[in-house]
Amino acid sequence: MSLFQIFSRNAFLNQVSRLGIGVVVAQVIAIGVSPLLTRLYSPDELGAFALFGSLVLLLSLISTGAYDVAITMPKNWQDAFSLAGLSFVLTLLFGLLLFPILVILIFFGKLELSGVFLLLLVPGVLLHSWVNIANTWNLRTEQFNAISNGRVLQSGVMGGVHLLAGTGGLGIAGLLLGHLIGRMGNVIYLLSNQIEDVREGIRIRGMYSLSQTAKQYQKQPRFVLLSSLLSTGAAELPIIMISILFDEVLLGLFGLALRVLLSPVNAVTYAFGNVYFQRISKLTHHLNPLFPTLRNMGGLLLGLGIIPFLMLFFFSEPLFSFAFGADWTESGKIARILTPMLFLSFVFTPASRTMMVLGKEHVMPLFSMLSLCVNFINLLIGGLFFDFYTAVLAMSAGQCLIYGVYIFYTIHIVRTYDRSLSATAE
Repeated sequence: MSLFQIFSRNAFLNQVSRLGIGVVVAQVIAIGVSPLLTRLYSPDELGAFALFGSLVLLLSLISTGAYDVAITMPKNWQDAFSLAGLSFVLTLLFGLLLFPILVILIFFGKLELSGVFLLLLVPGVLLHSWVNIANTWNLRTEQFNAISNGRVLQSGVMGGVHLLAGTGGLGIAGLLLGHLIGRMGNVIYLLSNQIEDVREGIRIRGMYSLSQTAKQYQKQPRFVLLSSLLSTGAAELPIIMISILFDEVLLGLFGLALRVLLSPVNAVTYAFGNVYFQRISKLTHHLNPLFPTLRNMGGLLLGLGIIPFLMLFFFSEPLFSFAFGADWTESGKIARILTPMLFLSFVFTPASRTMMVLGKEHVMPLFSMLSLCVNFINLLIGGLFFDFYTAVLAMSAGQCLIYGVYIFYTIHIVRTYDRSLSATAE
């Protein structure tokens, strides 16, 4: 049987491939322009851009209250659309609150960042949040091609603007402009594909209440948002702490290594994770066991990742030197240190939302807090008493340990759930 037949006959793999192809193409575009960007922009400019992306990601999580994450979970259409509407309204309110705060910070000069950098955070947060809301809705309605096409459009526009701006010598302003224009293109495309759903949602407005929806899904801001903030904070903390403890050149080197490694990791985990989340949500609706799906996905990801990650571990320095130039060889050294941590993230991240489906949201913040604390302590001690590479190595080792504990706990709660189904059936 050919690989194409295997993917077409297996519903899970078919959905993953439909979603994943576009995401992979988008990441290929991003990686493909990276060797050019490293020659058009300096390490400190790329480091500032990495900091902007980290801030946008963290603030966008707050802006929706994590209600958008739950859009795939309700059984009926009205509740799902109400969650989408609630998420959108919250982003607008958050933007209105964030803007004057940034203006005050700029006026009093409390942050060592340019006014343009800070003010562009507001549209950056809004656009990022709207893309997430639209993509989660498409995930619920199984419009995987729309998600894929939007990601390709976003990556292509962003890369094109970055190259043009870099050629024109716009520096960090060009990087930020590309970020915003790329996401704006994605938002416009996604909304044009969802216009009928929006009209239907407006038509039945009286059938749902945003306040009731907020109350019904109050676990989202209480636990899921807290967990998302902590886990994203743990992931983005290195960028922020390196900018404080070390110089901008090391930040740029670290940012490139992380960007290149995360591009394929995010492409695969995004596709597998979203399809897995949708699938186990449906399985719990029909009281079906979850472990076979978890086991099969984990085994498949393990098989897909082992060889590429081993090659990266042993050959990262010459690969980075060849692809990005001799000035970026140190990024390859950083990539080698990060490889074990990112391999475990590659295998496990798609299953991380299992706790939401099984009603274990209250446990998620505990692991996220542990991850954040380990990253902070290791980077701080390494930065104050040792050197940059020791700090990164300690961070990577600590995250590997946490991933291991998280994996075993997830297997445990899934096994417990499946046994409870068997006992009920008897």
